[in-house]
Amino acid sequence: MADLVPDSTIIELGGGSSYLAPLYSLPESSPSSKVELAIEHWFSQTLKRDGFGSLNIQVSVTDTQGIITLTAPSSEQAFPLRAQAYSDVVPKFLAIGADAWHKVIPRLKSNGQWDPHNTGKWHFFMPHGLPMLSQLSLQFFHYPPVRLLEQQDYLADPVPYRWEQLLETVGIDADNAPLYERVIDGAPIAAPDDQGIFIPIDAFADYQTAMVKLMLEQMTAPGATFTPPVVVFGIPAMARFEKLFGVNLDILVPMVARI
Repeated sequence: MADLVPDSTIIELGGGSSYLAPLYSLPESSPSSKVELAIEHWFSQTLKRDGFGSLNIQVSVTDTQGIITLTAPSSEQAFPLRAQAYSDVVPKFLAIGADAWHKVIPRLKSNGQWDPHNTGKWHFFMPHGLPMLSQLSLQFFHYPPVRLLEQQDYLADPVPYRWEQLLETVGIDADNAPLYERVIDGAPIAAPDDQGIFIPIDAFADYQTAMVKLMLEQMTAPGATFTPPVVVFGIPAMARFEKLFGVNLDILVPMVARI
C-alpha cells in the first residue's frame, strides 16, 4: 500500500512575533521568545475542542511570519476544506484583541485603572484554546481568573467544571461539552479572584461587541432567525451585556436580544 501523503492548511495570522506575542499570553515562567510554542499550544486545544482531536492534526508555527500550518493525514480529506474557515475567523479574532491591546490597555495604565493595587498579577489575556468553528453556545463572563493563564487552559476552573456537569446531567455527551463553552470575557484581563471589583469591564465596549458578533457569526447558520444561545454569568457581566445590547436580564429567565 502506498504511503499516505499528508495535506496541509495554512493560516496567516496577520503579523509576526512582535504583533502576536502580547495576543498569545504566556505565564511568567515561559520565555517571551517562545510565542510560537504558545500559539501551537492554544491552537491545538482549539482543534480538540472544535471536534478535531481524533484526527491526529499536527500544528506548527512559523514565528517570524505569523503562520500556522495544520497538517492532516490524507485519509482526512474533508479536513483541509473545513479548516480553511480558521483562515477567516482567527485573524479577525486576533485583530479585535490587538485593537484592545493598543488602544484600551495603555489608557488603563495611564489613568491608574490597571492593577491599581500593584499585585503584579494582571495580564492581558484573550480567550484562547476554545472552539472557534463548531460552538453551540456562547458564554459571557466578567474576566478570566489568572490561574487559567498559569495553567494554560481556559477551562481549568470550577465554573466550567460545574457547567460541564450540568450539561452532562441534561444529556450532553462529555466529549461535546466544550462546544457549549465558547467564552467571551467582558475584560480580557487575567487577574486574581479578589480583583473583580477593580476590573474595568466598561472600558472594553468595542472589544465586547466585536467578539460577541464574531463568535455568533461562526455559530449561526445562514438565513437562521435566531443565533444559538448566549449565557451571561455574574452581575457585572449581566450589567454590561444589558448596556451593550439594550435588554433587561433576569436570573434564569430566557430573553431575546438583538446583537
